[in-house]
Amino acid sequence: MIEKELLSVENKWLTKVILTINDYNYSLAILVLSSLYLSFNITSMPTASQFTELNLMINHVKDVMYTNISARSIVIENSKNISILFSDIHKSDYFGISIINSSDVRFLNDSIYDNSYDGINVQNSTDVIILCDNISFNGHDGITVWEGSQNLSISHNVLNGIQYGVFILCSNDVNIT
Repeated sequence: MIEKELLSVENKWLTKVILTINDYNYSLAILVLSSLYLSFNITSMPTASQFTELNLMINHVKDVMYTNISARSIVIENSKNISILFSDIHKSDYFGISIINSSDVRFLNDSIYDNSYDGINVQNSTDVIILCDNISFNGHDGITVWEGSQNLSISHNVLNGIQYGVFILCSNDVNIT
């Protein structure tokens, strides 16, 4: 469960996010100045074993950057302006990452591997960037883009040990380099 609260501290915006993982609460603070995230602090750090069991659900969230996450899966749904950087997503029983009905989503320099289905699954989403990610040894495809998605940039990724590197169905403006 994720709770989000917007606070003002000395005329700077601070977004407080509470993650609940296996009945433990972890507070994350993101300092925002001119729409740029300047710091990201975990005030009570989970143990490595608790963090790797995390299935992170991001639903109806706007303007958040996550860095150095180690998780089993990430679902981004009905959200806007989400960035996932330098993270490790692995061993999900389903998709490693699902992006559903969202826009302005960025994945940069992540490792997405050993998931039962696709590494990244994009559905009905726009303005998605998947850049410099290592997407390897997932059960099906590296990246699947389903109908209703448009304006995607998939660039400079490593795709290994998968059925199809990138599978696209009924989507517009998908740029692969």
